[in-house]
Amino acid sequence: MDPVQLHLDGDGCWPDLNTKPFDHGVLHEVAYLQRGMSSGNPSVSMRITLDDGRIVIAETSARMFVTLAAGIKGKGLHDGIDI
Repeated sequence: MDPVQLHLDGDGCWPDLNTKPFDHGVLHEVAYLQRGMSSGNPSVSMRITLDDGRIVIAETSARMFVTLAAGIKGKGLHDGIDI
């Protein structure tokens, strides 16, 4: 599984998008897959619908997903926001 970078101060964190084309999408669904990893560990799949109707499925391990969520929650609490 590829690592996932978490940007807790995300404003301007992807400057390459100023010069590269990209598509917008909306996250519509998240699925927990009990044995989704090749190791047999759980994974999370996210269904993203692009503005032109195409669908993208993004996946990560459930452990990584929960770790990212905990980092976001911790940042919110640090900033005085109860997420």
